Order: sequence, then structure tokens, then C-alpha cells
Amino acid sequence: MKLIGERTELIRNDTPWEANVVEAPFITRHGGWFYMFYSGDDCCSMQCNYALGVARSPYLLGPWEKNPANPILKGDDQWICPGHGSVVSENGRDFLMYHAFRENAAYVGRQALIDEVSWGANQWPMINVSSTPSGHAPSPHGIEAQNAEFSFTDNFDSPGLTPGWQWPQANQPSTGLSPVRNGWLSLAPSNARAHDVVGAVMARATTAADYVVTTVADTRGMKPGALAGLAAFGDGYNALGVAAGDGKVIVWRRENGLHRIVAIVPAPNAPLVHLRMSASGGYRFRFAVSDNGRDWHNVGGNKGVDLPPWNHSVRVALTSGGAKGAVARFDGLRMVSSQPAAANTAMLAGN
Repeated sequence: MKLIGERTELIRNDTPWEANVVEAPFITRHGGWFYMFYSGDDCCSMQCNYALGVARSPYLLGPWEKNPANPILKGDDQWICPGHGSVVSENGRDFLMYHAFRENAAYVGRQALIDEVSWGANQWPMINVSSTPSGHAPSPHGIEAQNAEFSFTDNFDSPGLTPGWQWPQANQPSTGLSPVRNGWLSLAPSNARAHDVVGAVMARATTAADYVVTTVADTRGMKPGALAGLAAFGDGYNALGVAAGDGKVIVWRRENGLHRIVAIVPAPNAPLVHLRMSASGGYRFRFAVSDNGRDWHNVGGNKGVDLPPWNHSVRVALTSGGAKGAVARFDGLRMVSSQPAAANTAMLAGN
């Protein structure tokens, strides 16, 4: 369970494309050679230039020879900063699993992609002819790519939560489902977080930068001060959203832990409050409220530039809190994206 013997340096960042770092090595064997797939340069800033290279050696400890054609995988006008790959073999074919960012979708986070590895006459691996992520890639089992993940609907009419719901690791919410009569979700925070507007968070990863999300909150019988909401959730310190309860609708924002109210209006005079959040570019948001789901009234808008991009992904969240004993009830959640269907083969977002 520890390293023994002398350390041996295998490769070093000594070419311009690698810039300040080489990392994420993955070693596999092919045709009598060890091949090390590795990544270099900046992975995770607004100026990222991540790419993937390969080196080979007949011996595990080297000497290692870098491919003169490196990087063998780099970004293009659809996917940027690809890297951190692993090679998987299936029925005599090799596939590279890696991550990249969709162009102009930093706030969606890194997404998982797959491309086939081919081997040239010189026994160097290649990823596509262009050395860039493919628009459509053949899957290992010939299964057609599915893009239904770009939109999402949950009517809460199943016996348990459908796969894909997430919450902060140290703050699992209390949830309950009532599948009868079209389905309802009850969401409540722990007592320790009861007074926080986002005391309870139940979220879905976003898969595109432009989307519209709606939900219906039942505010009848809620505790004084309690709020049921819809939010763009980065983490506990950076989020923004809309919430209804106590006879009002508020738009709130949390930036670096500082919480403030952006807008406040009277709640619709109706037992059910429809909430809507529209995102553009992954960080520009508009909020609206309705008493019937057809006639919408804007409440406020905000830029979430403080939301965590790149290394994480912004999630769409149902929220509950604001007072001790707060319980929010939601009648479904629907997320519709304007993301075009063309994409690589997999791809639920986020990490």
C-alpha cells in the first residue's frame, strides 16, 4: 500500500502544447509496446487549451518516446479542451473514453465522450482523421446515440425517485412521493438547515446551456416563512433562484456565500404557483410566475457569472426551506433544452 524503490521519471512537459503540466496518464499495451495516453496544458479555465497526447516504450520504465504528431486529440468548434482519457477494449476494437466541454457551454461542465482508436502503419494510435472529437461516434455495441437527455420530465408518479436526482453530499434532503393523482413530491430540509432558503436541494444536472425549466408548487398549508423554489444551483455558496410562499414570490441570489433578495412580488391568488426559470449561455437567467401555467409574469433576472463553471456543472434544483418545519410540495419538473441533436455518443453532463 505504498511506493517502494526509486522513483523513475517517465515523461516531462517539454513541448509547447503541453505548457505547464502533463497529467492523467493511462497505460495500455498494443503490438508489443506500452502506450501512455496523457493530457497537457490548461484543463479548466475560460482560456483552457487542454489536449491529449501519447508516448510509447517497449519497457514500462522507459525510455518513453512521444508521438511526433502530438496532440492526437484537440478541440474544435464543437468540443473544446478534450482530455483525461482511458482506453477500453471491446471485441478487438479500442475506444477512448474522455471528457470535453461543449463550445460556449462552460457552465454545463465536462461531458463524457467516446471515440474509436485506430492504429496506423507506424503503430501510433489515432483519434479520428482530424484528431478532434467526432460529431457522431460509433458505439462499441452499435447502439445508436440517444439525445433524450437534453430534455427531462419527471411527473413524480413512480414509486421511487427516478435515477439522476442529486443533492449535496453532506445534505441529503427528506423526500416523499405521492404517485396518486398525477404525482407529488414532498421536499423538506433537516432542522439544522430549516431557515436556509435552500435548506433542501434536489437537483438534476444540466446538459445544455440554453433551457427552460418549469415546476408547480403547492403553497397551501405551508409554514409561515417557508418557501418552495426552483434554482440554478452551483454549490451552497453560489446559486440563484425563484421561490414562493408566505404570500409572496422572491428571486434570490447567493454569491460567495452572501445571500440577498433580488426581487419580490405578491404571489398569485391561486392554490398552485407555477414557477419558471429560463437559462441562456448557462449563466443568464430569467424568472417568471403564473397562476395557470399559460400566462406568465416576469419576476426578475440575473447573471450567474459566479456559478462554478468548467470543473463542475450548474444543476437545476427544486428547493425547500425558509422556516423550521418547512415542507414544499411539487407537481413535476420539466426541463426543455434548445440544444441541437448533433452530438458525440453519450453524454450526461457533469462531474
